Parts: sequence; C-alpha cells; structure tokens
Amino acid sequence: AGQVRGEALHGDLSGSAEQTPSALNVPWASTHAAAYFAVRCFVGAGIPQNDGLTRHVVVSAPEGTILRPRFPAAVSVRHLTVQRLADVLCQALGDLLPDRAVAASHVSFPTFVFQARDLERGLTIFTDILGGGGGARPDAPGDNAIDTYTSSCALLPAEIAEMEYPWRVERSELAEGSGGSGRQAGGLGLRRDYRLLADAAEGIYYVEQLNPAFGARGRKGGGPGSPARVLLRREGESDWTELSSGKGYLHLRRGDTISLVGAGGGGYGRPRARRDAPPVG
Repeated sequence: AGQVRGEALHGDLSGSAEQTPSALNVPWASTHAAAYFAVRCFVGAGIPQNDGLTRHVVVSAPEGTILRPRFPAAVSVRHLTVQRLADVLCQALGDLLPDRAVAASHVSFPTFVFQARDLERGLTIFTDILGGGGGARPDAPGDNAIDTYTSSCALLPAEIAEMEYPWRVERSELAEGSGGSGRQAGGLGLRRDYRLLADAAEGIYYVEQLNPAFGARGRKGGGPGSPARVLLRREGESDWTELSSGKGYLHLRRGDTISLVGAGGGGYGRPRARRDAPPVG
C-alpha cells in the first residue's frame, strides 16, 4: 500500500512473504533502491539521486520478510525479486498518476550459469542474461529485447561467447509476436539458442514469467506480453522439449542445445479497429 503524507511518499510492504531459505531474499538497501527507481521513473530523470529525493520516499517492511530479511538469509538471486518489486511499484504509481502510466515491462530475465570442460580450454564457466520486451507508452511502442527496471546487464556478444567458451550461439533473434497487442504494441522478447561444443556441461538456469497469468500487464485495454520459455533439444533429436519449471539444474552432453526466450512487454490502449480495404474497380 502507498500513501502521500505531507511531503513524503510512504510505501508499506508489510504484506510481503516471509524470508525464504533460497537466495531470492532482498537486502533492505536493494528494497529501497527499487522504490527510488520507481519514483524517479514518474518524477523525471532530471531529479538527481541524492537526499533531496530519498528523504521524501519512506519504505517500511517487517524484519524477517523477503524484502527485509534477517542475517544470514541468502540474497544472491535477489535481482529477480527486486525486479518484481519495481514492477509492482511502477504499477501502483501508474494508478496514482494515470496520465503518466505505462504498460508493464517483462521481468523474465532468462539466465544460466554452466560449467563445461574441454581439452582446449579446460574448465570454463559461462553465463548470459537475455532481455525481453519493454512496456508500451501512450505515444510509443515498447522497446525490444531490453533489460528493464533496476537492471543494467548487457547481452554477451555471440563472438565473445564462441571465442572464449565451448559454446555456439546458433540463434539470436527477436521473438516475433511476443509483445502485447494494443494501440501501441508491447516490446518483443529475445530468443537465443546455445549449443554445447564440449563433451559435457552442468549448471543452473533461471527464467521468470513462464506462466501466462503473470505476463507483463497491458494498460488502458492493451494486451499482456507473451510468457518466457525454456527449450531443450538433445543431440540427435529434431524436436524441442519445453521445460515447465522456471528454475532447474541441467546436465548437458556435446551437441545438446538450450534455448531461452525472454517474455514480451505489455501493450498500451485498445487496438484500433481494422478497416477493410475498399473494393478495387
């Protein structure tokens, strides 16, 4: 819940879940960072990040919750939770300031960390983070294949991946049709296929927003963005297997290919009605 009291904006996060044994907990400083980010999105980039802003943004949450965990809570995967928090805060501020509201952006952030061993390079650890669709605005469509909200991660160039690691990037393209429908369409997600060239690899992957019910929301009648996807094709197989879990541990063999697809952004406004072309002749 949020309220304006005097000269301060108060954000009450007391309804948050209890801290978790996993690494999705958010340090208290990062919870504040998400709040400051959301406010700056609505007051304009010309406002500097200093005490003149932060003293007017008051955040509260009980200790022991996922957004204010107690030591020694694990926090290494906090990014996924921070993105969710920023998304919710931007939605709330859009309700408060509807003339500045935009559709939701993706928070899927497909990523993985795999260790592989081959004779040429020895042991390598490979990671990449994919973007997805940005939310549409009243006057512009959503951005394609971007890091959203509080993130600042760049896509690893395919050339670097293939020179330094035993992997081949076999596909890197926009996921057509993944943006939400609307007068302004949501941004497109990004798909990348990675084929293993080493004898074996193992590691973890994280992909949020696999469930269509939690896709990036549209605004003013705009449609939601498409969900993210994780696909796996084993060497010698022609068909892809879609993984139902957004988090997992995989063992790969030479020739196996993993594909990550970022979610699309939400659309803004109801799509304009199509007009049939006049008859010819």
